[in-house]
Amino acid sequence: MNKPSRRKSIIIAGDVTIDWNIARVQRMDSPTNVWSADNLSHAFYQRGGDALLADLIEAVADASNQSKQTAIEVLKMSEPVGQIGPGDRRFHHAYALWAPFEVDSRTARDQKVWRVAEFLGIHRAGTEAEATGNEKNESGGGTPALIVLDDANLGFRDHPERWPKALSSRTARPWILLKIVPPLATGDLWNCLQRNHSERVVALITANDLRHHPEVHVSREISWERTAQDLVWELMYNPRISGLAAFAHTIISFDTAGAMLLSRKSGGTLEATLFFDPGTMEGEWCRHYPGGMIGYTSCLAAGIAWEMVAGASKPDLHGGIQAGISAMRHLHIEGYGSAGTDLENKSVAFPISSIAKKIAERRSCLATVPVSSPAEKLSISIDGAAPEGSTRLWTILETQELGSLEHIAGKIVREGLELALSAVPVGRYGKLVTVDRKEIEALNCIGNLIREFYRQPQRTPLSIAVFGPPGSGKSFAVKQLADSVKPGEIDTLAFNISQLGGPEDLLDAFHQVRDKALSGKIPLVFWDEFDTTLDGQPLGWLRYFLAPMQDGEYQEGQIIHPIGKSIFVFAGSTGHNMEAFAAKLDEGEYQNKKLPDFISRLRGFLNILGPNCQGNNLAEDPYYIIRRAILLRSLLERHAPQLLHNSGGKKVMDIDDGVLRALLLTGEYKHGARSLEGIILTCQLSGKNCFERSNLPTEAQLNLHVDGR
Repeated sequence: MNKPSRRKSIIIAGDVTIDWNIARVQRMDSPTNVWSADNLSHAFYQRGGDALLADLIEAVADASNQSKQTAIEVLKMSEPVGQIGPGDRRFHHAYALWAPFEVDSRTARDQKVWRVAEFLGIHRAGTEAEATGNEKNESGGGTPALIVLDDANLGFRDHPERWPKALSSRTARPWILLKIVPPLATGDLWNCLQRNHSERVVALITANDLRHHPEVHVSREISWERTAQDLVWELMYNPRISGLAAFAHTIISFDTAGAMLLSRKSGGTLEATLFFDPGTMEGEWCRHYPGGMIGYTSCLAAGIAWEMVAGASKPDLHGGIQAGISAMRHLHIEGYGSAGTDLENKSVAFPISSIAKKIAERRSCLATVPVSSPAEKLSISIDGAAPEGSTRLWTILETQELGSLEHIAGKIVREGLELALSAVPVGRYGKLVTVDRKEIEALNCIGNLIREFYRQPQRTPLSIAVFGPPGSGKSFAVKQLADSVKPGEIDTLAFNISQLGGPEDLLDAFHQVRDKALSGKIPLVFWDEFDTTLDGQPLGWLRYFLAPMQDGEYQEGQIIHPIGKSIFVFAGSTGHNMEAFAAKLDEGEYQNKKLPDFISRLRGFLNILGPNCQGNNLAEDPYYIIRRAILLRSLLERHAPQLLHNSGGKKVMDIDDGVLRALLLTGEYKHGARSLEGIILTCQLSGKNCFERSNLPTEAQLNLHVDGR
């Protein structure tokens, strides 16, 4: 047997905790504040923080089965001496309540796993006892290949005597992985790394930790593009956290959803790469797997650390991030093991062995894209010389080398969105699907409003306005969005204001809304054509909505009725977007028609783009053809599913090239999405397996919806 010819060492140091996992099983539906011998609880403990990370990296080294030419030695903290109990002053103690949760809320499996029901908090060690509770065991000679520092702001950063000796060496130049939490840019450890090792440091922090900083603004669950550019801007120009950008690399974790890597290149330039899940936004992936989890960042740190020490002089951080997030997802799905009632013979603890194997597999689960610096747009606006199309928002779609937009659109119709745009963020809201960044951001903003409105006690309606060209699908979009946020808990009511005889007819509508709210469902109320005239006066109806929007009540005679918790959706008919609606009156009319009062009561708005090019400006809206393709594929799947054929595991749409080109490239659909659907419904597709030119209606019929010729 050949002996290893090379040996590498990893030194791991930092804050150590004793993690107490309090597992609870309720055997009967009894109140939690009532004593019952049928309810079971048990407390398990394990070493956490730096110690858990060290054990995990050591397990990865064993699971990776590396070449016999290299051996990895992990140097870590010594094991604690003696018995450990809650409140032991030698250690920091972290407490969490664990409970059985469904593996996946979308399946009917009976199996449950242990996940976090509530994180209870930290009990800090006594100041004088810290050194005895976290003794170093640093052995081995020479310069380590990697130093891993787990700085949880529990004292390690301010005690140089506990740091690895290699940090103070003037000749040692190891790579350093710094797992850190706020506050940033403070403490002896930060100053030492910035002063002596910045060009060899890889910093790891979570996006949520950065958001908790009062002077850092990073959007959440709006769009991948916006979040990534927010981060780049803050790391480059916010003096409170820009010190992170001085390191060789900075990794910001979005937990199971993705990460961003900011790297300093030769010459001081910065390069940002986003790792993201095209099918979900930040925070969405875990919604199908109820319960929380502890250990995400340790998974990511272990994946990165292994790539840093196993690779050559240039660490494969991309591979480490992919492996770490793949392990995170595995950890969340499997939890801390299967949950049962046998707590005496079961340990509820971090599954080190299975997570190490997952990291060693080095699987990729995310798409990657270089992030455009938001400073480029700023410099264009300052110079005043903006080239055509330069005011568009940066999108991940435009970075993909997929060929022409016509080619992409055709592929979407033929093969489906997942295959045609596998590395582009997709917004899915029930049956509504979009890849347009503007629509995704607007829909996510409204979705977050609805979600927050639902969580909090409310006495006034949530008021939203929605605009778009006729036939753009305004009502469809809002209904699908609301149902995706709270499926089965929202009922729809619709009232066309133009068909009401007068303001007194609104009372009947408000009564219906109130009755629906009293039934326990949240009414989603569409006030269609709310901006229509009343007695010949533009926007004459607005004044009658002001009191219900503001106070959540309406008056009938001398009686005032509360409306109840409801969502008001004002669907416009005269303005194609919010900007046009707000600007269509002169200054005098603007005040007289109560427009400012109405707008001030809105909590959000949606501009639905539809299948036509906005403003006939291809430079500003080049992706309208992609919206058309997604809509066309959806309509054909719904109305002519027989056109789909299985080919190599793909569901391919059989459609003539000329027909497809005409449907995608025609100048304008006169009535938006309704026109496109109208054409599909008038085509002779019943019993046909291919959409051919002969299936199209006559030119005269086509002229109802498009330029038939």
